[in-house]
Amino acid sequence: MAAHAIANTSRRAFFMRSEMAIATVALTDNCLALHGVYCESCRECCEAGALRFAPRLASQLGSVPKPFFNTDLCTQCGECARVCPQDAIHVRPKEISDG
Repeated sequence: MAAHAIANTSRRAFFMRSEMAIATVALTDNCLALHGVYCESCRECCEAGALRFAPRLASQLGSVPKPFFNTDLCTQCGECARVCPQDAIHVRPKEISDG
């Protein structure tokens, strides 16, 4: 499972004193938008507005937009992962190293 977009939300979570203080949001190859299928289920359910969809390059105008995570807005609620029809979004604690 390759991760296309990984957002580290630990800094924001720390300052918000979230129960999940260190987490990552990962988008996998299962994402329909990455395969040219229009789907914005995650954006539509994100009350914080942490997801946006846009072409990656100007040359891709008119193509299916790709998802991007805004780590400053993400609340780590997991609603985007819950509604994803392809199970392509994973919100999980980040491994903490001892070093």
